Amino acid sequence: TEFEQRDRPDARVFVLRSALSPALEAVIADPAAAMASGEPLKAGRSATVVRPKGAPGWVIKRYNRRNLLQSWRRRLAPRARAAWRNGHHLALLGIPTARPLALIEARKGAGAGTPYLVLEDHGDCAIDRHARTAGVSERLATRVSRLLLGLRRADIAHRDTKASNLLVTAEEQVVLIDLDGMRSRRGGDSADATRFLANWTRAGDQPVHARFEAALRRVGLVS
Repeated sequence: TEFEQRDRPDARVFVLRSALSPALEAVIADPAAAMASGEPLKAGRSATVVRPKGAPGWVIKRYNRRNLLQSWRRRLAPRARAAWRNGHHLALLGIPTARPLALIEARKGAGAGTPYLVLEDHGDCAIDRHARTAGVSERLATRVSRLLLGLRRADIAHRDTKASNLLVTAEEQVVLIDLDGMRSRRGGDSADATRFLANWTRAGDQPVHARFEAALRRVGLVS
């Protein structure tokens, strides 16, 4: 099969077979050590993201536990496993995302209950930074509109289309990330496009807002 599941005494592991390599095996064996030696990209309360040493083309996301109640909630509805499932769903549909390569769910020790998700690395340039420094080309605006339209047509609600969750690559490809809150919803979620446009409210953002709004209007996502 495309995926492999490993049940170890200390962890449950899901891995994409085609991504297996000695470097990935080292992360699977000790994700905490890989996190400690990596380059920090995000250090939030709910999650920490690092680029591992050597930058082999992927990043590691650790879902942080803030309190006991949250830990129990995540046992009932694990966000990392949802992100794993949703990432492969989007990849199957051809919607650009950071494909998950491995999921490690720690069972024992100080990190018990802590999940680690290994994802493809598409850089760390969020669309707001790109738009405010390089502007918004017609190609970029069209790619955003097609991505959001793809979600709508697939009956998917992302529910958090803030600028930091859309990355722009050097080739101006748009990649959707942070999928743990994504849900199946008939007709998608009209608010995804509205939330995206709400990123452009700073002084001087009017041209950016207008360019994206026009692209979204052409595909029927805003009226």
